[in-house]
Amino acid sequence: MSLTKDDPSARRRTAARHYLASALVFSVACLFARPAAALPVSFTLTPAQSSIAATFDLSNLTGTVTGGPQKSGSLTSKYSGTVLTNLVLPPIAFPGGSNADAAQFSSKLSPAIGGLAGSDIADYGATFSAPVGQPIPPIDIPNVGTVNLGTLDSFKVDTALRNVRLDLQNTGGIPASGGAFDASQLTILPTGTVDVNLAAVIASPDVVTHFVNLAILQTLATQLPPTIPLSVTGSGNFITGFKINLSTGFSLDLAGLQLANQATNGSLAHVAANWVLTVPIDFDVVPGDALDQLLGLNVNFAGQLQGTAPFTALPEPATGALAVIACAIGGMAAWSRRRRPS
Repeated sequence: MSLTKDDPSARRRTAARHYLASALVFSVACLFARPAAALPVSFTLTPAQSSIAATFDLSNLTGTVTGGPQKSGSLTSKYSGTVLTNLVLPPIAFPGGSNADAAQFSSKLSPAIGGLAGSDIADYGATFSAPVGQPIPPIDIPNVGTVNLGTLDSFKVDTALRNVRLDLQNTGGIPASGGAFDASQLTILPTGTVDVNLAAVIASPDVVTHFVNLAILQTLATQLPPTIPLSVTGSGNFITGFKINLSTGFSLDLAGLQLANQATNGSLAHVAANWVLTVPIDFDVVPGDALDQLLGLNVNFAGQLQGTAPFTALPEPATGALAVIACAIGGMAAWSRRRRPS
């Protein structure tokens, strides 16, 4: 026997199916409309409170050379730009995409772009020199041994950092207690270049040492990538003495590095109508190649980044889950009421 459109039983079953479908749609809509688990907040850096100093170190020549700024203030830069975060108390996450941009120094710094002779606009600039006749401390070179090069007849290194930008990342979230968080859980991704120009003359103590050291340094030069063309030549005689001439100009790209932040005491505070984020910065850049074996080149960055953003109340971690549960219960309750016989 077929059912007709006037069959009360058929109408009830059809209505129940409609009510059930509506309740399910309502619950699914709640799932997708639930509050976000975190609030994306972009902090605008305050240059007056965002300053990072660069320290250049030639650790293998410590005590032999002296280094410092090329010009007054050329080893410190103020930063502008943004730091991106995802906030949900208690954790704070740094998803990446921050752009903390170092300010250019007020005048040109040496060397020129690519490590060539001359000068150009840069963010940081350091210079190293040594007085004539300074002995070079023994240098340990892997797979070679300890090398005694002799004394410096002359030595000059100019270094410039250009287009320095920093990105901060910790996608998993850093716990924050009372607004304080451990900034050492951040990974720093720098971009920019380090331009270096070196010219040195080494006086050998005797002819045998001269030719041994010349061979070692020439071999070391072949281990450098083509982008670091180190010239090593010998000169002199028994009357004037034997000397080794070193010269190079090159550029190191910072892109692709993922460096650990060594500073700890970060903070997030509600001040007046703003959030204020303070991130202490302390990380090292080491080339890690044959040049580092020879000079022990290391650049340390230390300071802080501080930015503000308009205050917005943050979602608590459980808010989203509670809202979904409430939506689902409400939807199923509506279905339950509708399906009861009248």
